[in-house]
Amino acid sequence: MIRTLLGALFALFTLGILAVAGGIILLGYSSNQAGPLDEPIFFTIERNESLSSIAERLEEKRAIKSSLLFQAGAYTKGENTKFRYGNFEIPNRSSPNEIISILTKTGSADDRYRIQTILANSGIMLRIRERQPISQEYTVLLNINWGEELPNEVQDILNASTAIKYSLTVVEGLTSWQVITHLNAAPFFQGEIEATPSEGALAPSTYPFKSGTSRQSIINVMQETQVKILNEEWQNRSDESPVSSPEEAVILASIIEKETGRDEEREIIASVFANRLKNDWPLQADPTIVYGLTEGKEPLGRGLRKSELAKDTPFNSYIHKGLPPTPIANPSRASIRAALNPNNSEYYFFVADGSGGHKFASTYAEHQQNVREWRKLE
Repeated sequence: MIRTLLGALFALFTLGILAVAGGIILLGYSSNQAGPLDEPIFFTIERNESLSSIAERLEEKRAIKSSLLFQAGAYTKGENTKFRYGNFEIPNRSSPNEIISILTKTGSADDRYRIQTILANSGIMLRIRERQPISQEYTVLLNINWGEELPNEVQDILNASTAIKYSLTVVEGLTSWQVITHLNAAPFFQGEIEATPSEGALAPSTYPFKSGTSRQSIINVMQETQVKILNEEWQNRSDESPVSSPEEAVILASIIEKETGRDEEREIIASVFANRLKNDWPLQADPTIVYGLTEGKEPLGRGLRKSELAKDTPFNSYIHKGLPPTPIANPSRASIRAALNPNNSEYYFFVADGSGGHKFASTYAEHQQNVREWRKLE
């Protein structure tokens, strides 16, 4: 009787051992099998998140088949307490063991989303791009004009607890008033601008920042950048430049900036103004007249009237020879470089050509013909 009982117990013990061994073998086998994930995904682990929560969310995202088997696999490997918080990328078909290996390394600081705030003549635009996992390619999710509230799509991204990189782009040719007005209304920043910087003192460019950065600190960086740019370009100026100081370079560059957005035209337009200045001709640049009328605030939004061309302001370059008293916008490095390195040309005139560029002329007669051709296109 006792022998029979001992035999039965031994048999049960052996079966238990075999079952455990079989379970371990099965767990090891399943842990190394390709997972059900069809496409690579981003996965974020929150600080102090439990293994069970991680496993359940992985199952919800169909990265694993069973949250319980995943947890068992982590315990078996001794990795159950080694999961790191952060952002991770999980390739498609990753096995549970591969996922464990990914999630127990330090999370990546790479961004999933990039939110770009663009300050332009028309106002503020938000552009949101998403990085695709593994491929590293970015796709545009949203291009919107900023209103008073963030759209739900943006709020969802901000609430997603994933890495976001922010940038501010200030386009060329904005006035300081425009920059300050737009920046004070833009989201993701805090605080107000202390004072409007002098015209031409801000460098148009793209600036990275963190959400909650003060607006004044961004303005400070823009001013420091413009000083650096001007110092660098001034050292490389040519003898053909008509300006005699860095301050005059910014004034001329701001007019060039408002006259063209084409890089290939900047030095040519600079040559027109250089020729006029050297020969004591008035610049006759319409953007200077506009600035005298608007004081660099809201865009004029229409063509100039004859009465405005004759209105005597310090910025009327039809009436007054030489450069206007201040810049009329914030010029880019390219326009500053053009002002300091104009082409050597015989041009004294230019007019729009209907394609976004200009036609240039050396004589008034030639210019008049170009004007007639332009009016046919209007």
